[in-house]
Amino acid sequence: MDKKNLTLKFESNKKSLFINGDIYKIINIEGLESSDYDISITDNNQYDGGYVNKKRIKPRDISIIADFTGIYPEQERQKLIAFFNPHNSGTLIV
Repeated sequence: MDKKNLTLKFESNKKSLFINGDIYKIINIEGLESSDYDISITDNNQYDGGYVNKKRIKPRDISIIADFTGIYPEQERQKLIAFFNPHNSGTLIV
């Protein structure tokens, strides 16, 4: 049987959270593929190619479903609610 290993590291508010299969089992992940982007180019009159005026990466939703396999699920739930506060920015490292 093949086993897929994936480690996710969330960083937010100087704290880190790892999801790697020990305490959390990953069930489903969506949105990790590359984002769409807009680019505006002005053609060059005298040469091939053009100039990049602006570029913008469009936002995307990332959805992760995991199962908690440890003890004290209510305490872990409160910890996760505090960690994923929408008022704090964060980083996901895959």
